[in-house]
Amino acid sequence: MTRRKALSNQLVIVLAICASSVCFFFAGPILIPHSQIEKPEDDLISASSACKSQVTLRRAPPRKVVGSYYDDFLRITANIIEVLENRRSGVAVARYGDGERELMLGGTIKPATQAGQVDKWSWEKPGISFLGRDLLDTLSSHYDEPYYYGFAAPVQDASGLRFFINATEQHLDYITFANIWVNDNYKHTKEFIKKIAEQYAGRIVIIANHITKDRSLVPSWASEFFSTPDDCVAFWEQNRDEHLAKIEALGRRHTRKLFMISAGPMAKVYVHKLWNVNPHNAIIDFGSSLDEILKGETTRPYQSASANEVDPSWQLIPQTI
Repeated sequence: MTRRKALSNQLVIVLAICASSVCFFFAGPILIPHSQIEKPEDDLISASSACKSQVTLRRAPPRKVVGSYYDDFLRITANIIEVLENRRSGVAVARYGDGERELMLGGTIKPATQAGQVDKWSWEKPGISFLGRDLLDTLSSHYDEPYYYGFAAPVQDASGLRFFINATEQHLDYITFANIWVNDNYKHTKEFIKKIAEQYAGRIVIIANHITKDRSLVPSWASEFFSTPDDCVAFWEQNRDEHLAKIEALGRRHTRKLFMISAGPMAKVYVHKLWNVNPHNAIIDFGSSLDEILKGETTRPYQSASANEVDPSWQLIPQTI
């Protein structure tokens, strides 16, 4: 064997090992329903070998968790239209970030953070809050349903992605991006919302912060507006049961509607509960991508070249008086 051929073979082996490692990171481990885990050491990340073998046949086909996020945008928005046109039963999207992860792990969110300063919530008490526990529950019971989970890409939060992939019971085809509505996709999100407002007025339910109603910014094309409070974690400690009863009643009142949700960590629980009581809707966590239209101000740098200017084109969408 020539020296060149030997080096070539070694290079092929090294590349193969690197490629398999990268594929494993992106694809994540087998996602095992919690109900199939036998005596786990940690109910978030461990499972018996027997259980892993049992779910191998249910393993998702090869697909990177992180691919073209515009492609995911197109697929999910098409699903939403299909629900509104009675061509699909339902679809849901819940997006998670570092704030939700901290609450799930019993961490603290300081008032000086973006959550505290812009989104008006924080949490500094020891232990897992009621909202943190409910957030953990949202990661299970939707295996192989058209229920998308949005997580950060590895370049944004690799440890967060690993945590959520390990903690979530879902087929990899339904793992998408936390930032699917924002950044480079934001211009497409705005176009999509305008289309929805024009073509499906009266088929949209909005769940968002009370500031929308306080500032008379509830869109006329919404059939119903459900107001949410500031300081969501503290609110949840005192009002959880009564509040969720109202959310579930809201879900039962509407079928073949689009639920547009912008409610921070509570949004993930809303999506979960609304889907459980009535999966025949499009239940979508839009997050801060709705802030310009529902708050009348920018709250994130991606929304505008100037942090204080609202895109004038949003004002073309009729508001209530």
